[in-house]
Amino acid sequence: MDSWRFAWPRAKEFSFFSHVHKVYSRIDFFVLSRALIPKVAGTEYSAITVSDHAPHWVVLEMGKQRGQRPLWQMDVGLLADKEVCGQVWGCIQRYVEANDNGEVRVGTVWEALKAVVRGE
Repeated sequence: MDSWRFAWPRAKEFSFFSHVHKVYSRIDFFVLSRALIPKVAGTEYSAITVSDHAPHWVVLEMGKQRGQRPLWQMDVGLLADKEVCGQVWGCIQRYVEANDNGEVRVGTVWEALKAVVRGE
């Protein structure tokens, strides 16, 4: 289902300008499942500026799903425990030795490292 059309059933908005044909059309859109349509909190086309397409965005308010685990957050009190700090440091050293080979972007190595430490 077209999220913008659902939110604005009678409005006219265009996302593309054809320089060849000198016409506007709406060819850029988000198609969502019917289950996601009620979660649309906003949808809009911005002005056509840099390219011949207008930026289009959709905001979904997902909320907390039933049975969903809360986001992981480190207990900073663990940093006062020297044994825990030693375990984390050892985990980091092993991970870096095995994975930081210069072929993978530093950001990717960092994100994966955080996942590994969380799993320890």
